Formats: sequence, C-alpha cells, structure tokens
Amino acid sequence: MPLEYTLADELADAGLYWKDDNGALINFGTGYTFSLKVYDSAGVAFFTKTTGITGAAGSLTTPTPNIAITWATTAELTTITTAGFYELRLIATRTADSKTRTFRGVIHILPTVT
Repeated sequence: MPLEYTLADELADAGLYWKDDNGALINFGTGYTFSLKVYDSAGVAFFTKTTGITGAAGSLTTPTPNIAITWATTAELTTITTAGFYELRLIATRTADSKTRTFRGVIHILPTVT
C-alpha cells in the first residue's frame, strides 16, 4: 500500500513494515542510518531525506512499524507539485560495514480538493 498525502497537506508521519525474504520484520533498532529519495518516472529525484528516519525492531502483532519517517515540515514534499504516483527508495546502511539494503515503494500525492 502506498504512502498517501494530498498536495499542501500538513504532513503526517509515516510508518513502514520492512520485511526480509522470509516475511519477518528486519530489526533496525541499532546500527543503521537511512536515506530516502522520492523520484519521478525518469529517475530524477525530487529530494533526498536523511534526517527524521528512525529504525526499530517493530512488531507485526502489536502492530508497530520497524521504520518511522518524521516529516520535519510541509516543505519536504513541496517539490512535488503535480498529483500522481511517485517512486520512493529507502536505503538502510549498516554502520558496521557500510552494506546497504534498499526498500522500494510508492508515494501517492492526491490533488487538492476545492
């Protein structure tokens, strides 16, 4: 399911459930840094976000996401001016050895209703 926002919304934080190949949540509680890019169909990034992304152990039973994205201001998504579906990539970098893991998803920007 994509993240969903409306143009000019006051943005709510987002929680993601990032699973491994076996369907278990990945424990991002310690030892990772994160970078998020939202980009268009040509692969041109609207922005890169490196702050306000927090990892956790998470839980599917409570439910508790293992990735939390805190939007600092509405300005973080204002570079997207047209409603539509956009790709996002969240990259987790393990601090111990700099190995990366990439989550691919979709963010849906809805038109403003007047």
